[in-house]
Amino acid sequence: MIWEKLKVFEKHLPPSRKEALKVILEKIDKEGELEEFLEKEHLFSPSIGKGILLYKKKGGDGILIGTCEKVFDYEPFDTVPPKILVVLFLPDEEKTYISTLSRLFHLMNQSSVREGIMEAKSLEELRQIIKKEEEELFRE
Repeated sequence: MIWEKLKVFEKHLPPSRKEALKVILEKIDKEGELEEFLEKEHLFSPSIGKGILLYKKKGGDGILIGTCEKVFDYEPFDTVPPKILVVLFLPDEEKTYISTLSRLFHLMNQSSVREGIMEAKSLEELRQIIKKEEEELFRE
């Protein structure tokens, strides 16, 4: 479940994606990953559309989400200005990696999830929003 992997929720990140990444990575003592994420931008765009920037890395198990009241300084491919930043640290095991990524994409495709992220005031509130959406989308 995505909501269980959510470790950090940070409101009001700075519009500089470099600074925003630094702030959010510091919350879990992973600021050393910053340059690697920025270098990967030259190979893979972090813009996944619908106002979301996604950075991912194998070797961990946690999701960090942050928002920006303005817009992050990255040109989206779909013209929707990015205001949501998602950082994934995913397990090395391929099946878990792919299923987590797929589940996250399904969730982020829902406007109610994106709106919930922007409106949430705390990590616990965001967990509840995502948990509710997961239960509705993935009735297991």
